[in-house]
Amino acid sequence: MYKQRIKLFFLISFLLFALSFFFILLFAKYPLYTQAEYWLKDAITIKNEYNKQIRSPKIIVISGSNSLFGICSSLLQEKTRYNVLNLGLHASLPLEFLIILAKKYAEPNDIVLMPLEFSYYCSEKIFNRWQIENLTTWGIEYLKDFNLLDRTQIILKAMSTYYNRLKKCTFKLPIKTYDEYVKNKNMSALLSDKYDYGNSINFYGEILMDQKSKLPQTVTYSYINLEHIKNFRFNELKLLADTLKKQNIQLLFTFPVMFNNSQFNLSKKENAISIEKFKKKFAEFHLPLIGNPKLLTLDLPYSYDTAYHANAEGAILRTLYLADAINAYLLGKENSIANITTYKKEKEKEAYTILEKYRLKGYIF
Repeated sequence: MYKQRIKLFFLISFLLFALSFFFILLFAKYPLYTQAEYWLKDAITIKNEYNKQIRSPKIIVISGSNSLFGICSSLLQEKTRYNVLNLGLHASLPLEFLIILAKKYAEPNDIVLMPLEFSYYCSEKIFNRWQIENLTTWGIEYLKDFNLLDRTQIILKAMSTYYNRLKKCTFKLPIKTYDEYVKNKNMSALLSDKYDYGNSINFYGEILMDQKSKLPQTVTYSYINLEHIKNFRFNELKLLADTLKKQNIQLLFTFPVMFNNSQFNLSKKENAISIEKFKKKFAEFHLPLIGNPKLLTLDLPYSYDTAYHANAEGAILRTLYLADAINAYLLGKENSIANITTYKKEKEKEAYTILEKYRLKGYIF
């Protein structure tokens, strides 16, 4: 009886493995249409095309959309003398996906800069429906880079959607080629004055919206809740840092885009304490965190449409701050500022001047 149970166990295990393997092959060849953010694949295609033109050493920016809407690559290149690849995408993508991007694109002598949204430090090890939909359609090519447990979880969760996807049976996903994207585009334009997902992305792979803030004065958003921070996420990032270091690649962290509002302002004691505790977490795991949070928390006029999206002027201003922080770190100096008020005014003036220069180059669309 005992031997029969053992045989049955191994038989069931083998069948489950074979079934999973079959679905992995099936998904890989025929991902099939389902609702997903297909513009993200367009964005990756544009970033890939730009990456072909640049060489190391480079700065690779990896995060959710606070970098898609909050970094100006041409300016960061000018100020740091490094080539820049902006891989900012969407904050709902799992941290595992961003780690895969870091390993895929980083080369010796590169710098990986991660301005991760705070949710990445708090997320559980569970793939939600949105992530499953995206990773098994346009993101199927990255599935092989996930570890076996993560890959199995994704496939098993996706299996329940396969019947409905088969009924639609659209084998050609709604994804553009690079040639389709650049057709009739002003390729010298850095700014966009209209937002239309992938169509607003410039050839650096970022969205610089030349519009006034759409955020209300009252933004009911708390940027960080220390009670939800997960140590295992810091362990994963520490492992990434150690892996990259062996290849002579530096991993740096900085703050995401933040905006002063009624719920968050560093002049408030409780918010200042939260940020200080957050900084100590990086020190605990020996991970370098650069940038002054008082500067990187921008005023609302520099925002665009969400609590993590800067408009073009805000992205330029933030990039100026980050460039100084990166340069100071690489020189082994403290990023100290004698008079933060004067420094801030100088950078704001410079940001507006640069924005005016970019406007002369025209707009996407």
